[in-house]
Amino acid sequence: METIYPPITRGQERLLLPIAEGKKRIAWVCGRQVGKTELLARFAVDQLLEGKQLLWIAPTHDLAQIGYERTEQRLQQFLKLLPAQYRKFARFRRASPRGIRWLYTGGSCKWLTAKNYRQLQGYTLDWIVIDESASIDDLQHILDSYLIPTTAVKMGGIILASTPRGLTDFALLSQSNEYTTIHITTLDGGLVNEQFINEQRELYKLRGAEHLFEQEFLGKILDNAGKFFTRTPNITDTPPDWIAPPDCIIGIDWGYTSPFACVRVLTDGNNYYVDGIIYETRTTPEQQATLLRDFAKQYRNTRLVIDPSTPDSALKTYKLHGIVPKPANNDRVGGWQLIRDLLQHNRLHIHPACTHLIEEWESAEYNIKRTDDLIATSDHALDALRYAIAECYRPYREPQPITYHTLLQQTPRKYTRNRFARL
Repeated sequence: METIYPPITRGQERLLLPIAEGKKRIAWVCGRQVGKTELLARFAVDQLLEGKQLLWIAPTHDLAQIGYERTEQRLQQFLKLLPAQYRKFARFRRASPRGIRWLYTGGSCKWLTAKNYRQLQGYTLDWIVIDESASIDDLQHILDSYLIPTTAVKMGGIILASTPRGLTDFALLSQSNEYTTIHITTLDGGLVNEQFINEQRELYKLRGAEHLFEQEFLGKILDNAGKFFTRTPNITDTPPDWIAPPDCIIGIDWGYTSPFACVRVLTDGNNYYVDGIIYETRTTPEQQATLLRDFAKQYRNTRLVIDPSTPDSALKTYKLHGIVPKPANNDRVGGWQLIRDLLQHNRLHIHPACTHLIEEWESAEYNIKRTDDLIATSDHALDALRYAIAECYRPYREPQPITYHTLLQQTPRKYTRNRFARL
């Protein structure tokens, strides 16, 4: 078989050991890039050749396609070793739902997603493979109601393979006595060198996301609350040295019983400076409009972005007072990642008078059921900051040395009239 597959590492041998020992309930808790999809593809090919019936389940169509393509590649490599008359027994279905059949022994494997539960029932299976299991929200329900009954006749097995995503169903199952759990880190997988992992550790530290490094590369299940931002921005009352006149963007998180939070961000596209904040409770839309008008008139060409869930009645009142904010981008995870990028390159600065924002920053904790987002209990100023950053964010660029050529590029061209235009 070594002529077909690349040799496996010691870490990958640990993942395959429970299968060799005859275990029927197996959980692979892995860091990134340990080769779990490769191992599952090899396992699927071996079972196909033995005439077994398999179901490969993934959270999305794209992930299912990746698993199918890897399995097809490995089976095609095997077919090249066989005489030509045996290759006709292989059948490939490349359209959704994807599938492979080996008619010589009757083995088959089908690739499905977990989005439509009902398509998963009615099979009689030898094995079920669930790739990226932590990304399936209702995993326990799907197993109990649809998948486990399909393995009853043949006493089939189940392999759950994934990088953790907090305290999800996958994490709970891997910690139970029902499954034989194998845990390996990215370094244990043997495919990524230690230098790269150390570099990523420092990058995640700069981004204030050390808990995400532990999850993604160490394969750690984050079952206890922890700080969402493990690093604070620059707290200073001195604005940055602007390379151009800064723009002003105000992010607004609407509230009445909960705080009405507005964060003002100044930026020249390089640095981002939070110089002011409004944080009030039980203010009417008329009072909020007055606060916003006074808050925005300190700078020219101020843009306002507001929580998309703001009531229409409040927006109409703002409009009567000349305040017409733009609906903000409400991508929570993407917005936090933009803020982390500013942290990484020391581009985010906050005035010490913005005490509510600083307090929320220091007390924010990640959601143990979704570790790339924070617990939405006291995040009003943070949400306002996220809205503003998403509106004006620009990717980081390394500063270029000033040379003769760069000066020529920055010099505006003068318009010269064509003297021969009328000839």
